[in-house]
Amino acid sequence: MTQLANQICHHMTGDCLAGCAAGYDGLQCTHECPETYYGVDCKQKCSHRCLNQTCDHISGQCRICSDGICKEDCLSGHYGKGCQQNCSEKCDMSLCDPETGACLSCPPGKQDTSSCELDCPHLSYGKSCSEDCSMTCGGDGGCDPSTGQCTHGCRDGYQGAWCDQYCPYTTFGPNCTLNCSKFCQVINAKLSATCHHVTGTCSAGCEPGYTGLVCTQKCDPGHYGVDCKQRCECPDNLCDHITGQCMECVDDVCNLVCPARYFGVDCSQICDERCVDQMCNSTDGRCVDCPAGKVGDFCETECAATYYGENCKQRCSKSCVDQLCHVENGSCLSCPHGYTGIFCELDEDQTTEIICNDEAYGCLSLSGNRALAPKPSNHFGAIIGSVSVVVLLILIGVVLKWRIRKRPEWSFKFSKAQNMSSDADLCLQDDFQSSTE
Repeated sequence: MTQLANQICHHMTGDCLAGCAAGYDGLQCTHECPETYYGVDCKQKCSHRCLNQTCDHISGQCRICSDGICKEDCLSGHYGKGCQQNCSEKCDMSLCDPETGACLSCPPGKQDTSSCELDCPHLSYGKSCSEDCSMTCGGDGGCDPSTGQCTHGCRDGYQGAWCDQYCPYTTFGPNCTLNCSKFCQVINAKLSATCHHVTGTCSAGCEPGYTGLVCTQKCDPGHYGVDCKQRCECPDNLCDHITGQCMECVDDVCNLVCPARYFGVDCSQICDERCVDQMCNSTDGRCVDCPAGKVGDFCETECAATYYGENCKQRCSKSCVDQLCHVENGSCLSCPHGYTGIFCELDEDQTTEIICNDEAYGCLSLSGNRALAPKPSNHFGAIIGSVSVVVLLILIGVVLKWRIRKRPEWSFKFSKAQNMSSDADLCLQDDFQSSTE
């Protein structure tokens, strides 16, 4: 088992920082003193009065006396005649010379003197004041004379009791309280960012679009990308400092110009499908236009009751029942009794549609939703035939009359024929009238 003075060792190597307890030696105080030595650092020689000059490795008492006189040696912590006096408490392990009482050694933090009253000089510590305080101790650089722990904190960029540890990867500066810039280039995917533990300078450079020692400055106008080395290829050299995508600026407010149907940071988001032609604002994704019957930033809301069309600005027809209509085209959802049509604008009793049969059997008259009985056919062929006969008989009468004038002997015959023509004419007229009724 390691025997440490004050139980203090180096946090990495395990070496005893304040030396070993009396009777032990080695970097980690694991070795007992040789047989003829004892005490702190095993520097004291056993009494010559001990057999073979061997003694206890801690107290120096003889294990075996050579002449019986060794029993006169004082026990540990005492000295003088009759061993009546106590060794000074300032002595390491309260061990002192059995004759003079001088400390055999001093504890860590004290200078090696007979009385062990003097602390180690400034900036030193440990056994016999042989160690130097850490150069990363803060303040005046001082440390505890016994342990070496920094007494005034650490210099910028360091942490720990001995100020021997760098700040974590994401912090820097006094007491490691400052955060590295979020625009420092990432070295390890498991770490958010890395910078110099003292100055905050980004260790691996800046993320695209940023510059400066601590990567807090955006690229100058007209430049973008890694180390701001790439030039914009946009009107007026206005582009995103990270990606180089063109920007539109109005009144010092600049927005990224994304490709059609995209928006957001780096134009990585897709416009809502409800937008007309899926076109939206490059910044926030709001629809440029909504289809008929829809409103809202993302065309998510149907028109309110009694409204329809683009931007829901048109009113449904008052002829619709409860003035309710289709949100897109305005057609009535239902009509009052006695009305029909897309907008309920037609009176069923005054709406007539004629449908004729291809076989000429007559026409059907549709009034609203009711069909009227078919009307009889006019028989146009028979009418034309009757008219033709009448005309022919008249012509015959004219010719006969002319011939009678030329030949008197035919006058009797003509008169008789005329009377027959008149009778025939009357019969044809009666027939025509009956056929047209």
